[in-house]
Amino acid sequence: MQRVKNSGPVILFCLIFLLPFKLKVFPIFIALFCIVTLLQPDYFNNLKSQFSNRLFVLLLSFYSLHILGLFWSENLNYGYFDITVKLSFLVFPLFFFPVIHSSVRSPYNLGTGYIIAVIAAFLICITRAFYRMDEFGTEVLFYQQLSFFMHPGYFAMHLCLALSFALNRINNNKLYMIISGLLIIGIVLLSSKIGIAVMAMILFYFWIKLVKSDPVKGLSSVAIAIAVFSLAVYQLKDSPVGARVSQMINFAKHGVDDNEINSTTARVEVWGASIDLIRENILFGVGTGDVKDVLVKQYQDLGFDEVKAKKLNSHNQFLQTGVAFGVLGMILLSLIFAEMLRRSLKTRDIVSLSFLTILVLNSLVESILEVEAGVFFFSVFIFLIFSDSQKRIV
Repeated sequence: MQRVKNSGPVILFCLIFLLPFKLKVFPIFIALFCIVTLLQPDYFNNLKSQFSNRLFVLLLSFYSLHILGLFWSENLNYGYFDITVKLSFLVFPLFFFPVIHSSVRSPYNLGTGYIIAVIAAFLICITRAFYRMDEFGTEVLFYQQLSFFMHPGYFAMHLCLALSFALNRINNNKLYMIISGLLIIGIVLLSSKIGIAVMAMILFYFWIKLVKSDPVKGLSSVAIAIAVFSLAVYQLKDSPVGARVSQMINFAKHGVDDNEINSTTARVEVWGASIDLIRENILFGVGTGDVKDVLVKQYQDLGFDEVKAKKLNSHNQFLQTGVAFGVLGMILLSLIFAEMLRRSLKTRDIVSLSFLTILVLNSLVESILEVEAGVFFFSVFIFLIFSDSQKRIV
């Protein structure tokens, strides 16, 4: 029994290592950790103390709102599915947060384990791409054809977070320099527009840190970065990466082209439809179970045939939450991010700020908390990075 009680660090390490692979066994390890937590003699006392933790209360409130939203939903089948997907918002506060001072203080380096896992996942993807290149051409090196385990946008989130961990460990360590370079290449090849933007923000954070500690190195790194960027633009201008960036630039210049539907113009359509629905249901939204149905009906009413056929969500977590729960849900979600920002600024921790940047920027273009890949990423690292208000676990 004692071995079972002390197995928390091993289970947690497995959780983190499996995360970039999106394996179906992941929930099993969550369940195992919950069992180990319940066996801890101080669990209930620690749980009681968590009610003074604002982030703990906000996460439970966010999940509770999804439960309450079932009462004004007609499509209960989808509602039950949705609260199952988001179950981590209940499980992690109740079973992970209370043990931050005991069973998860691991002898294993969780951050290093995560970096290794992300690199391993990327190497599997790139090896598979090279193997398929003779048959399908160079396009297998980019975007959805490259990302084997999950949607490229979510895989880019993992690479960006691993990059922040690696940059935080560099300190003239050549191995982490190589790892950082490999992660940057991976983010670019994934062709996620927001992923590339997040990467640029993370690099900027660490560049500011470098300038403060060593101005000469900081300034010289700018020249190197400009040279590498120029070479990358020249090499990738005719690739899927260049095509996706061009879509975004053309939209910024000319707006929506009614004769062309791509990921950028489709998002503009679903954003507009979502905003209209929020205005019509400003206080409490349409409910947990009806959000997908009312969005599809709105697309039909507005004549957005392609996005209706794909049954797209709002592709913005704030709008998605607003459609489901009105202004109350949007405020609650914003408070969660605000609390994370407060803790990042208090600790002056760049990794914490990088994680928050990943979440917020991706939430502007994806409904990241509507799919398991986003929910697991959010839940695991909000626990490891923010559950202890004094310092990161990972």
